[in-house]
Amino acid sequence: MHDASGSKQEKERPLLRTVGHYAISQSFHCEVHRVTTADGFILIMHRIVPGRSTDTTPTPRHPVLLQHGLFMSSGVFVTNDSSSLAFFLAEKGYDVWLGNNRGAACLEHTKFTTNDPEFWDWCVDDLARYDVPAMVDHVLKSAGQPSLTWVGHSQGNAQAFMALSSIPSLTSKIRLMVAVAPTARLGELPSAALRFLRREHYFETLFGTTQFVPMISYVLDLAPASLFALLGYNMFYYLFRWSDTRWLKSRKAKYFQFTGLPVSCKQIRHWIKMTMRGGLSRYDTGELYPIENIRVPLAVFHGEKDEIADADALQKLLLSNPTVPLRRFERIADYEHLDLIWATDAVEKSLDKIHEVISQELAREQPDPTF
Repeated sequence: MHDASGSKQEKERPLLRTVGHYAISQSFHCEVHRVTTADGFILIMHRIVPGRSTDTTPTPRHPVLLQHGLFMSSGVFVTNDSSSLAFFLAEKGYDVWLGNNRGAACLEHTKFTTNDPEFWDWCVDDLARYDVPAMVDHVLKSAGQPSLTWVGHSQGNAQAFMALSSIPSLTSKIRLMVAVAPTARLGELPSAALRFLRREHYFETLFGTTQFVPMISYVLDLAPASLFALLGYNMFYYLFRWSDTRWLKSRKAKYFQFTGLPVSCKQIRHWIKMTMRGGLSRYDTGELYPIENIRVPLAVFHGEKDEIADADALQKLLLSNPTVPLRRFERIADYEHLDLIWATDAVEKSLDKIHEVISQELAREQPDPTF
């Protein structure tokens, strides 16, 4: 199913900011689900449904929940054509769900609007405390299954690590966590601009306390997709030092329809605080989340050229506690932060390995007795 050729037909497809559009292009259907968190945010989730099956009583499929990173939404998992992680896993027979955090593709609340300061008063702690359990519970209820596999990319792992280390009831609901390019232990901020933002007074003066740089959203809505991709790519290349060396260039405009989406200033401030502290910590107190104490089987895939995450520190932390069910910790040569989901050879270098570790976990008769 791997196609990295970039055909004329691919280039001529319209660029829309809807997951369903890309699902249909690969012969899948897409269900849209609305999930309300305990603090009132309405999250949008997507379920990828096979479009070719004629079996009216299909065997229950194991649910896999994919969770995006900072500034992104669920669309990052469906815009690599047939090599997209969501479609790849659906083809392998999993019940694939795509999560969206507050902000991102979800700008609704039961009480507040985006014009209210209260709407933007949240950080990564809140993604872990509210968004993760709301999405997990909705998937399990809808799928009628006791547990799921969580596959996170970047921040999608951070919020899961934080949730699992602080909400004990989640342990029995997540059969396996696959951490792709995890930002659980952080290196030095890669750009001078980000290092400058560590000065809290300047941050609030420049950016305020609501949405972080709302101009990005306006440009995304108004500019041609190719122009926004050019602007967005160069901005993120400067800030985070990841490049498009291993991407199919004709797909870049699609990627950036789901990159550069709304986040809160408090969320960015939280990430800056965590880089200064060296790991995942609570916004107010600075207390580190004890992620070395999680009891969910874990597999980690990390790009060797990833300048954002500190893989060595994470591996040392996990191995320091022998009770962590670490199934795999693998570095992928020449890969950067986003290559694990967008590289032209991602199927062979990362996606196949994700499927392999999930299938191996499901082949086990029962979870470890340490759960």
